[in-house]
Amino acid sequence: MTQEQSGAIALRGDSDAAIVKGLIAVVFILYDQMTAKDITAFDVRPWFEKMALTQHLTPSRSQGLEAMIRAIRAKAANLS
Repeated sequence: MTQEQSGAIALRGDSDAAIVKGLIAVVFILYDQMTAKDITAFDVRPWFEKMALTQHLTPSRSQGLEAMIRAIRAKAANLS
């Protein structure tokens, strides 16, 4: 996570597992061009619930997704 001069946060991440790469991509798209303050204010969880995405993930992947979202929001809170 880096903060650009415009104030927008740039997120970078990767995984060997294709499904995790996809989850990372979706989360990063949702937070794209947001400032640290925007990220801490925007909760992506309802969006995932509306998509019923977690119904299609194993408990381990759901927990990993939640941990990734918490980590992004915590790091953004430290920058804001």
